[in-house]
Amino acid sequence: MRFQANSLVQKLLEIANDKKAENQAVYRVSPVVDYADTLIILTIHNPNHAKAVTEAMTQGAKPAFGPPLSIEGQDTNWAILDYGDVIVHLFEKEAREYYDLDGLWMDMRSEQTSALPVSSRGFLG
Repeated sequence: MRFQANSLVQKLLEIANDKKAENQAVYRVSPVVDYADTLIILTIHNPNHAKAVTEAMTQGAKPAFGPPLSIEGQDTNWAILDYGDVIVHLFEKEAREYYDLDGLWMDMRSEQTSALPVSSRGFLG
């Protein structure tokens, strides 16, 4: 299952990069929670951008990984795609700062985004 989760994370990050989602952060949370292996947190510009990224991820990952188990808030300032082992959070900048999931998971940061171009990474903290 871990290999498939890693492959899914890479695919979702590629799609996010193509759709200009910013400040990509990946957190390996499996040591402390049992509901997911990995969290991906991204910054989007507005609800329309959230919808575009959500739709691209859903369609782009579907052939190899199937559809997400659920999607919440795809046209709001905080959207969530639940792929089971991988959960994606799409935040507008202000919502990301307010809810500060990056601060909560800071110790679980993965270097998985290091394979992406520097311009797409915007490491926090």
